[in-house]
Amino acid sequence: GNPVSTAVGLRFFASVVLRRFLGLADEAPLRAALAEAVDKPEGLRCFFKARLEAGAVRALPGQASFQVSPLVEANGWVVFPEAGGRVKAGAEVDVYPSFPMDPAFPAPALKAKPRKGARA
Repeated sequence: GNPVSTAVGLRFFASVVLRRFLGLADEAPLRAALAEAVDKPEGLRCFFKARLEAGAVRALPGQASFQVSPLVEANGWVVFPEAGGRVKAGAEVDVYPSFPMDPAFPAPALKAKPRKGARA
């Protein structure tokens, strides 16, 4: 398969299984403002290589699953929902570090996304 597809599979599917196997809570996404508008395919949930800096996230150029160099530059992933084709700059989006529980990820500037059904 393509290297980036493998990275996405490990990050968003295998790590979920491992967390549950270990009895850990599900990982909640963080929220950040999108630095630049992004076009994505309508009707598909998209996992874009991203760079988070100063509380804003930027989807990196080169999102094809065979393009590895943006993966090296990325420090996280921005996850776009199925609905919509263009995501406007400034929109709050779900952000995950490249690696679960990565202490180098600049998370203090981000907001934790409240879980469905959670009380404020």
